[in-house]
Amino acid sequence: HAIDGITMLAILRAANTGVEQGRRIPEVLVIGLRLADGIEEAPHDIVELIQAQRKSGIVFVCVRDVPFEGSTREECAFAVRRAIPGRAGHTPIYQVYAGDWQPAGEAQLELAGSTIDGLWASLCSQTILGTPEVENLDARIIRHTEIARLESEVDKLTRDHQRVKNPAQRNEIYAKLHKAKAQLAKLREA
Repeated sequence: HAIDGITMLAILRAANTGVEQGRRIPEVLVIGLRLADGIEEAPHDIVELIQAQRKSGIVFVCVRDVPFEGSTREECAFAVRRAIPGRAGHTPIYQVYAGDWQPAGEAQLELAGSTIDGLWASLCSQTILGTPEVENLDARIIRHTEIARLESEVDKLTRDHQRVKNPAQRNEIYAKLHKAKAQLAKLREA
């Protein structure tokens, strides 16, 4: 019910991209997902379902119509499913990452990398972090995820601190809030 249409947009292989074959990723598919009316977010469950069936990397181009200046316009967000950086030898855990919504005419990804594996890493970096740079990608994704988690925690603790009237609870929440803000500031500086 969240999707009006699924379209194969492109298949990126060594033969048609000018890069060398990768070891882990045989090809990268680009699949368009037209969202149904009223759906505001990238459909993580659909991305998970489709990607889990293929070894290839898949970049999903989620498209929605939104009101804009008395009319409607198409907006796009890119989404990928990638293994969460973890310890070698353990079963990988996957997560769906979606980028920010942007006008469809301005949404684009750069084809960067010398192999299909490098191309896939670059596309993931562009979708998740907004940059084609792949150096220390896993560490940067972990940092990005932790910053997002801490920002959410700071927002929640700030609201809780304003709401609670009991001085002991307020002090406890303030201590947690101060600790979360310090961790967030440290991560942003790094």
